[in-house]
Amino acid sequence: MRPTLLLPTVLLAWLTASGWALATPDVLIVSSEDSPPYQELIQTFSTQLAGRVDQLEISVQSQQQLSDSLSKQPPRLLLTLGVSATEQAIQSNQRVPHLAVLVPRLTYEKLLSSKPATDLRNRSAIYLDQPLDRFLGLARLVVPNLERVAILSSMDPAPPRKPLASALKNPPALVVELIESERDIVPTMQRVLPGTQALLAIPDNKVYTPHTAELVILTAYRQRVPIIGFSSTFTRAGALCSVYSTPSQIGQQAAEIASKVLSGRAVLPAPQYPQHYTISVNDRVARALGMEIKPAPILLERLHQELGEN
Repeated sequence: MRPTLLLPTVLLAWLTASGWALATPDVLIVSSEDSPPYQELIQTFSTQLAGRVDQLEISVQSQQQLSDSLSKQPPRLLLTLGVSATEQAIQSNQRVPHLAVLVPRLTYEKLLSSKPATDLRNRSAIYLDQPLDRFLGLARLVVPNLERVAILSSMDPAPPRKPLASALKNPPALVVELIESERDIVPTMQRVLPGTQALLAIPDNKVYTPHTAELVILTAYRQRVPIIGFSSTFTRAGALCSVYSTPSQIGQQAAEIASKVLSGRAVLPAPQYPQHYTISVNDRVARALGMEIKPAPILLERLHQELGEN
């Protein structure tokens, strides 16, 4: 394979902003923010894709440039990171193959709810959240005699349970509570958590904000109910453990999809959950709750076995 020169993200963005005319890009990347996790995903995606596709042209641009770029120099593939950039791309109505990442499933489905079926063929996503069976499988590994778990949701009072039937035997009872506003969180938790052995924190931009996440953690702790979170940040803040995909893992999966699309070997697949994931644990919270918890690598191996992923 012929070596490909991959310009650093910052240089690509500077060249574009400065008016230097780059060739029509194979991949246009637009990010909702410039935080380290987003940068990590872009770097992993670019490096992995460059190793798979010859003579690759990647452009990283701001959201302000998106509409103009799509109309004047539409790429062969558009990659958006986060909700804001994804929403703007969907609203642009440009029929460029579009792969979204770092977007919760419920949010992505809501953004596409008004689009015709013909428009969905050029769109796909790697969801931010994990499939429900991973949360339930992890909860069962860390909580003895798990019978009942709760979920707080702003949009979906009945998440699909179909994946559970094929992955888990005798899954615990699932209680899903609709949260319409921030003031509903504490009273809902106080009503639901008694008799519940775990709270599954599913990514939801309206339920879990920096402020409300603290409320959820404190309320669950007072009820002595462990939280299964969706990020390493959630674990550090007070969840017993979390299951999530790192930016590098999602970047790798996105590169695998992009390489097939750009080489003409496949069209965009249906929206999907992350293939690769990891686990983090909070030993301090486990001790405070009087629980024993295995190290994260052991839990990850056992979860793979539980779900038949080995």
